[in-house]
Amino acid sequence: MEKFFNTDNKLFTTILRIVDTIVLGVLWIVCSLPIITIGTSTTAFYYAFQKSVRDRRGYSWQCFFHSFKSNFKQTLKVWLLMLVLYLFLAFDYMILQAMIEENASAGTLSNVILCIIMLVTLWGLYLFPYIARFENSTKAILKNCMLMALLNLPWSAVLLAAFLVCVALFIACFTTISPLFIACIPGIYIVVANFILERVFRKYLSEEDREWLQKIEEEEE
Repeated sequence: MEKFFNTDNKLFTTILRIVDTIVLGVLWIVCSLPIITIGTSTTAFYYAFQKSVRDRRGYSWQCFFHSFKSNFKQTLKVWLLMLVLYLFLAFDYMILQAMIEENASAGTLSNVILCIIMLVTLWGLYLFPYIARFENSTKAILKNCMLMALLNLPWSAVLLAAFLVCVALFIACFTTISPLFIACIPGIYIVVANFILERVFRKYLSEEDREWLQKIEEEEE
């Protein structure tokens, strides 16, 4: 029993990481409810997962709220920009859908709008984790994340697919799956997203940061 509760025990450490990830998922859901804080909450989720769950430095909830507070202004601006884009694209899509019966080309244009919505979504999947990992101006963040998404298309496709699957699971929880499972879905996504994005981000890290990450990974093994 003493061996099980030893913090060096891999099984115990794994259980703690799972619990921390679920706790962070619940915090993400609660702090995203005002809608305008979704970007801030997502940044805090990624930051806390990387620092507390992956690197085992600090308490998960403390890391979450530290990031939430310190990145609030920048993430709010970025998220409001995305929200405006979503509303504009959604409005255009609905208009085109209403015109399909009268104008055949409206169907093609509506598909183009859907593709743009997916591209904006992919952009967002990079934006908030990027803010959690790097310090930069808002303009540079917007540009860098778009370039990262386009220059790493295979990983980007997997990331987008994982996001859409988790969204489908989230919706399914309200109909066929137990609502209690909702708390696990954000954690499932963040594990996949962290696995993908850290491999992309590593290309843009300094040599010193790469060595530090390698040291952390060796300690985990």
